[in-house]
Amino acid sequence: MRDNEKMIVKKGLETEYEEYVNKNQDGYGNACIVAGAAVGKLLDDGKTPEEAGQGLNDHDLTGFMAGVVASAIFHFHPRGDEFNKTWNKKWGVEDAKGTINPAILNVKI
Repeated sequence: MRDNEKMIVKKGLETEYEEYVNKNQDGYGNACIVAGAAVGKLLDDGKTPEEAGQGLNDHDLTGFMAGVVASAIFHFHPRGDEFNKTWNKKWGVEDAKGTINPAILNVKI
């Protein structure tokens, strides 16, 4: 695993995270891994979930990719629950059981 793919992960998920990283080494998947590690590192450094989420702006991601990153943070990072609540609230959903992916939002006119 490269340095730009490392973040603290929940105890017991280290092997699963390493497998996740190793399975996503193509250009698309790796962009999600690198962005996720950057967000995770911001959380590791004590940034708020809002500040950590802003870290996604430094990466060239589609809405779907941003949702994948948020979902991975929720699953793997020790502060994932906290991040997920903030992420979902940003997209107007406060009681979701999972992670909102902004690529599937519907706009009502």
